[in-house]
Parts: sequence; structure tokens; C-alpha cells
Amino acid sequence: MHVDVLFTWVARSCFVLLAILTLHALWRYRDRARLDIALLFNVFAILFVIQVLAELFDIRSTLLSAIGLMALVSQPHLTLRLVEHFRTVPQWVKRVSLFGLLLIWLLLLTLAITAPIFVILVIVVYFVFVDGYVTQAFLQNARATLGVTRQRLLLAAWGSGLVGLVIFLLGLGVVVPVLAPLTGSLSGIGAAIIAICYYLAFAPPRWLRRIWQMSEMYGFLAVSAQYLSEQRTDDFLDTLCKSATRTGDAQATVVCLWDADTERFVVRATDNATLVGAAFAGDSSEVQRAWNDHQAVVVAADSGTRTELNDLAARVRSQTYYMLPIITPRRVWGLLIVFLQHGSLFPHDDLTHLSLLAGQGAITLEHESLIADQQQLVNQLQHEVLERTQAETHILQLNNALEHRAVELQNANQELEAFSYSVSHDLRAPLRAVDGFSRILLEDYVAELPESAVRYLNLVRTNTQQMGQLIDDLLTFSRLSRQPLSTRPVALRDIVNKVWADLEDEQADRQIALEVEELPVCEADPALLQQVFVNLLGNALKFTSKRDQTHIVVGCQQDGDERVFFVRDNGVGFDMRYAHKLFGVFQRLHRAEDYDGTGVGLATVQRIIHRHGGRIWAESELDKGTTFYFTLEGDGANG
Repeated sequence: MHVDVLFTWVARSCFVLLAILTLHALWRYRDRARLDIALLFNVFAILFVIQVLAELFDIRSTLLSAIGLMALVSQPHLTLRLVEHFRTVPQWVKRVSLFGLLLIWLLLLTLAITAPIFVILVIVVYFVFVDGYVTQAFLQNARATLGVTRQRLLLAAWGSGLVGLVIFLLGLGVVVPVLAPLTGSLSGIGAAIIAICYYLAFAPPRWLRRIWQMSEMYGFLAVSAQYLSEQRTDDFLDTLCKSATRTGDAQATVVCLWDADTERFVVRATDNATLVGAAFAGDSSEVQRAWNDHQAVVVAADSGTRTELNDLAARVRSQTYYMLPIITPRRVWGLLIVFLQHGSLFPHDDLTHLSLLAGQGAITLEHESLIADQQQLVNQLQHEVLERTQAETHILQLNNALEHRAVELQNANQELEAFSYSVSHDLRAPLRAVDGFSRILLEDYVAELPESAVRYLNLVRTNTQQMGQLIDDLLTFSRLSRQPLSTRPVALRDIVNKVWADLEDEQADRQIALEVEELPVCEADPALLQQVFVNLLGNALKFTSKRDQTHIVVGCQQDGDERVFFVRDNGVGFDMRYAHKLFGVFQRLHRAEDYDGTGVGLATVQRIIHRHGGRIWAESELDKGTTFYFTLEGDGANG
């Protein structure tokens, strides 16, 4: 096969493949850009199909030849239509293109295929002018963009430029016949290169797009890596906006974050000063699709619908804008919006590249949020460490104060021991002497003493004995704070029975019924617990002394997880308004003339119960009796 034939078939195959691929893209996306692209390459396909049919079936039809040439010369005008998708084409250029196309069609239909040289020259000039303008437009837009779109526009520029060059060579071969073999061969090679350029520009394979994307993203990440390492999020977002603007040769780009307080999107970063601090509501359907459905959206700002976002687009003279969600698996952060002056010839590639930028922006925002959370935790930890250090310092001060207090307490205890010894020996000795001499006077000289003197001596003895008992009670009360606890399992019934037996003298000539209910074993100091029952049972006997029938109950009842012990009597009772005085030292709720006592017994009971970690209280009603309740720490239902 001759080389020229090979190049011809390569060109034809590529253009037919392009026609099929662009038709598929038109069916898939159904937009005007795909329609114009499909129209361009299907015109080429029609031209080559006509040529193939003519060669295979040896058809020499003037009409078919004219249709083929008309399809060929429509290429510049159809390519110019593609330029209108991303920039404004001057009206005079569009008019020259359309007028030139109609003129050439008219000449071809009039002169058929025997076109004179001046018609060939008109066609050459037409191709060179229009394709030259198209090539220049593709190149300018390619220099202003990034990513896959940039590479595709460059290839489209090469293809359009080569079309003009090939037509020029063919025209040169017609004008200078001697050069026809050379220009024909070069034109065949050029046609094959054109087909390849157009194929890579308008239907590039996916792997090639990925290479272009990764190359561009690598450059972007290399520039922004420094900002990320230095946690300069705002600088990174500014770089992202500039990169996004160049991706689509846009007017401006904004990164908008959702503000839950105002329920509006607020511009966090932008590369256009007129959009700094702008905000808009998220009530439009396009915003909802991007925000709620996580879809990339292309919006026509000049659609006639008045929204706050369209007003922002008008500020930067944008007719179309892209809107992409800035999203991570953790949350949706906001929107990346790119405002284009016109539109894009390859919006899908733009959106793909912008999606990568939006994803990187989302990662950066999440990184910033995590760093902020981490810093908050660090600050909280530092605050807690400071508080703990201060607490430890305070505890150390308290320990020092406690040690000092312990020394003081030890000294006080020693002084108290000395005082107790003094009370026990120095104070009680004179009392014994007074009581003893009073007793001697009453025994040996009672006959010589008047009746009043005997009564006075009996009063002296009674009061000295009461004072001795008071001293004993006070000593017992004071020792309770220093006496160590010796807890062990205690059978309460045995203690109650022993105490009741010791109080036998107070039961003489009385009708008393003691009822001891089921009492559990508990953990306590048996000696101190015995003192509790000595006081409680003693009080019960004392305050029921005026009853004909005395009834005393000792028992235990369950209150939730707590066992409550009680001693109940049917004595005189007391007014509950004065219950707060019941356990005070020297506090008495009855007259001393009616009931003897020192006023220390219940205070002693309370101190013993508190030393066991329990609590004690009383319930009473005048002339109906009293019940004392108490608990012991660690004595639960299962204790």
C-alpha cells in the first residue's frame, strides 16, 4: 500500500470514529456544545463516506462531488461556532465567515467541479482566514486555562491550523501544477495529523485524560503543599480559587462555607475583590442539587431567574457558572463556585478537574477543623494540667497545714489527757471527800442534827454524786474522739440482752415488757455499740417510769438498701419542734426535777454512731412515746 493511501485511510478512519464518538456524546449529554462538535465531525464523515462510495463503486456524480466539496468548505464556519462557546466572536468575523461560506457554495453549485483558479484562491483565502482566527482563539483560551481543557484546546488549535495549511498546500498544487505531487503527499500526511489532533482534542481516551489531570494536580499540590504544612488554610484556599479560575478561563472563583447561625452561604475565599464577604441563601434548586444531592451543577446565570447567586454572577459579568460541593465523608463543608464569562467547550473535563480541587479543599478544611479540635483539646488539657498543678499545690499546702494541725491536735490531745487525768483525780478526790464526810455526819451525828441540817446534807450528797456522774459522762464523751474503733461482726441480740440485764435495778417494782425483734449481725465496735444501747434503753426506762405499763421494742427494718435499727418506747415523748436540740451536750427537753440525768448521754450516742459512719435521729409525739433510729456504715441489706 502506498504511503499516501495509508495516510488517507488513517485520516478517514479517525474522522469516522470521531463522528461516532461525538454522536454518542451528544446523545449522552444533549447540550449545544456537543451538538456543534458532532455537526463538525459528521460533516467530515459525510465527505469521506462520499469519497469511499465513489471509489468503491466508481461513481462519478457531479452532484455528489459538489456535496462533498460543500461539506469540506463548511469546516471553518462550523469550527468558528465552537469558539463561540468560550469567547465572544466579533460580529464582522461571523459575517465574513457566513458570507464566504455562502459565496463558495454558490460558486460550487454554479461551476460544479470545474472551478477556475480564482474560486480555488477564494476557498484557500477563506480557510486560511477563518481557521487562522479559530486557531488563534483556541491558543489564547488554552494559555488561560489549566488541566485537560488546556491540552484539548491546544490540540484543537493544532488541528485547525493544520486544516488551513493543508488547504493552502492543495491550492498551491492547483496554481502550480509542478508542485502537485509534493503538496498532495504533504496534504495526505497533514490530513492524518489533523485527524489525530482532532481525535485527541474532541474524543481523547480516558487514560490520556488521567495523565493530563494528574500532571496538573501534581503542580497544584506542589505549590500548595507549603501552605498546608504551615497550616495557612486561607492562603491555600486563595491558591485553589486562582487555579479553579484558570481551569475554565473563568472570571472569578469563590469558596463558600455554610453558616448555620445565619443559614446562608458565606464566601470564605475568592480571587475577585468584588466578591469578598458576599453571602447568599441556599434556596435555589441548583444550590440544593449541589448541596443536598452532592452533584456538580452547570448553571446559566442569564436564564432569567433572579437569585442572589445570579446577582453575584452579574457582578463579575458571568453568564455561566459551575457549582461543586466541597465534601468529605465526615460532612459537607460548602460549595466551590466558578464564574465563567461565557461557557466551556469541554465542561465535563472542567468539572472533573474542579472536583479534584474541591476534594482537596474539603480535605484542607477538614484538616483545619481537626487541627482546631486538637488545639482545643490541647488547650483544655493544658488548662486541666494547670488546674491539677494548682490543686496539687493546694493539696500540698493543705497537707502541710494538716501536718501542722496534727501536731497541734496531738499537743491538744496531750493537754486533754492531762486535763482528763486532772478531772479524774484532782476534781473527783474533793467530791469523794465531800460525799464521804457528809455520809459520816449523817451516820454518826444524825441524832444531834436538826431535821433541816439532815435534809441539807442529803442534798449535798445527791449533788456531789450527780457531779461525779457528770464528770464520768464527760470523760466518756471526750474519750470517744480518741478511742480507736475495733470493728468485728457483732450479734446485736446478745448486746441488748446484756445491757438489759445490767439495767435490772432500774426495772424494780415496775411492769415492763421488752420486745426484741429479729436483729441481724452487723459490723461494729461491740464496746461502743453496747454504750449506745445503755443510753437508749436507759432513756427508755427513764421516760416511761410514770407509765403503769412500760413497753419497749428493739428491732430492725429495711429502708431500700439500708438497714435501720430502732428503740421504741411508750414514754412521755417530746415536742418535735425541739428535736434539733436532742443530741447537744447538756441539752435537756425535760425538767431535771422530773427526770434525772446529765444531758450528755444522747450526745455520746450520736458521736459513737457518727464514728461508725452512720446517722441517728428520733421521732416522737408528746405523751405517746419516742422512737430512736440509727444506721451503721457498710451495714447494707446484704451486710
